[in-house]
Amino acid sequence: MVVGHQGRLRQASRFVLADDTWSKLLDDLFSPEIRPTVRGGRPVDRAIQLDGDINQRYGLERGERLRFRCNFVQATAGRLDATIALTMRIIPSDIPDLTKMGLEEDLFEALLPSNGLGLIGGITGSGKSTQAAAIYRFCLDTDPDRKVTTIEDPIEFILARPGDVLASTQLQIGRDVANYAEGIRADLRRAPSIIGVGEMRDLETFQAAVLAGQVGHFNLSTLHIHSPGEA
Repeated sequence: MVVGHQGRLRQASRFVLADDTWSKLLDDLFSPEIRPTVRGGRPVDRAIQLDGDINQRYGLERGERLRFRCNFVQATAGRLDATIALTMRIIPSDIPDLTKMGLEEDLFEALLPSNGLGLIGGITGSGKSTQAAAIYRFCLDTDPDRKVTTIEDPIEFILARPGDVLASTQLQIGRDVANYAEGIRADLRRAPSIIGVGEMRDLETFQAAVLAGQVGHFNLSTLHIHSPGEA
């Protein structure tokens, strides 16, 4: 196991899992469909949530929770051929307060239009998903009459909180819906005010989002770019 911390890679353990133990862990912690999918040459993104209990399972106290964004891919790693490699990234438990993120006033006022397409751009790890979650939560807190739905790969921040008029529904690509475009089209029948799309990856997703924006929904998504001009 190797851990990345402040830009450095650190070896956390030299312990090596046997193949049968690794396979059992994948099935028990995630889902039995992960292994055959990855073995078929298709990478998989998933989120996992670990909840503490009175027995301090996973080293967590009761009420404590950890969420990770996980990527599975089949690869050759040293002497291991066609092994399943797992990369995990911690998802913060708390959604930041949008009003404390230092946004300029004119930008802040333009974040939640009634329709159209909004894009949050940046490089990997720059906080695009965090910014989007803060916007969704701000909308739910200040305008509870607006219905928020999301399609994600994987689901990162859990948006719903006790006391919400209507809990946000979040769809997982590969589990709840086949792809982003299909998820957007499905959401159109659910009368949402805001459709959150995890990432704009292809032309079909863009077309579905633009169409939804033209018929009265606001679509908010992220885009992997290095500068505004690339958008």
